[in-house]
Amino acid sequence: MFNAFKTYAWLANFLLLTSLLLSNQTWAANEHLLSDLQPAPAALPSDTAQATPIYMCPMHQHIKQDKPGVCPICGMDLQLSKSTISTSELGIELSGELQQSLAIKIEPVEIGPLWRYFATTAEVNYNGDNTHHFHSRVSGWIQQTDLTSAQMQVKAGQVLYTVYSPELQVAQNDLLNVIDVTGNNPKQAEHKRLLSKAKQRLTLLGVSPRVINQVIKEKQTLTYVPFYASHDGIVIKTMLAHGMYIEPATQLLSIADQSSYWLSINIPQSRRDWFTLGTEFDVSAFGQAQTLVSGSIDYFYPDLHVANQTHIARSTIQASTLKVGQKVKVALYGGRVNEQLHINRHALLSFADTTNRVVVKNKAGQFVIRPVKVSLLTQERAAISQGLEAGELVVTSGQFLFDSEASLQQSINQLNSNQAVEHDARHQHH
Repeated sequence: MFNAFKTYAWLANFLLLTSLLLSNQTWAANEHLLSDLQPAPAALPSDTAQATPIYMCPMHQHIKQDKPGVCPICGMDLQLSKSTISTSELGIELSGELQQSLAIKIEPVEIGPLWRYFATTAEVNYNGDNTHHFHSRVSGWIQQTDLTSAQMQVKAGQVLYTVYSPELQVAQNDLLNVIDVTGNNPKQAEHKRLLSKAKQRLTLLGVSPRVINQVIKEKQTLTYVPFYASHDGIVIKTMLAHGMYIEPATQLLSIADQSSYWLSINIPQSRRDWFTLGTEFDVSAFGQAQTLVSGSIDYFYPDLHVANQTHIARSTIQASTLKVGQKVKVALYGGRVNEQLHINRHALLSFADTTNRVVVKNKAGQFVIRPVKVSLLTQERAAISQGLEAGELVVTSGQFLFDSEASLQQSINQLNSNQAVEHDARHQHH
């Protein structure tokens, strides 16, 4: 009960500090209210204090970095922010009892190898290599079909449509004439040659061996020639209609095999060099942590999507619970990066890729906000190129409370400074 009371009291102090700022009161007049949370003495940031410039996207303000560039989402130029991250540190002291009550967790800065990781999105599409397109090779009319709309399932051997075509009638008659003329001496070489050419003609016109054998067996032409599905699949496009007139090259039907799909993975231009053919990944649905399917990249499209500055990688995945058109989450695992200074990713105070902040517990036991530069983000770790040293302690849970308190301290110090300037100005005026 005591710990809970102390926690609520500490949080109430934040609300009090905010109200003090709004009412233009000073820290000195109310510092007796803060018995558990004691700000350590710290100098105001001077004009000579080093500051890191921040370049920010005007449309996506979570996109920040310490140098000019382009937003990976909308492609707009990053603009220099009016605010900078000062390297001067404001220390906050917190009793061990209150640290425990607030579940403050601390971890050391480590050094070691990391593996590149990037979380992105992808879309499930039909496998283009397993999609069969049906085009007419003759002139004629569609007599019968049931496939007049997309998303219909078909089975191998199923009749897709029947066609009446004078060209097919002539080709069938020629086949039967060859059989009749040479029927008395079927072993002649000339007979075999003529029969082969007659069959080949029908095959080139799109007639299946099944129909050709039927004509030979029954010795009778088919008025309406059937065309069959060669495999199971789903109709993804159809132009078929009863009685429609067709000509050579008329597109009639597209059927996709559902035994595998293509996964189109979005990779920002800034991360393209992280990944190569064979890069492995895991796929999960939005709002779920369970991995639905795993795979590896087998193709990169050469073109860059200028609108969103992304490359598209492709992978063939086997049939699973995924559906065509579904948007999914993809975790890409790149190659190993040698010795890096790194921290728990949860220690970062913002979502910026490069310039960021962490809460450090210094040797004096004070908690300070410190700017850092992030060179690499993995699934659980963040590589730090500037701002920390191996062995230092960073806060990984509850650090946002310190960040809020530090912001309040800076605002109060600025308020007191402004009041002092106004007081001096009035004194000089009198």
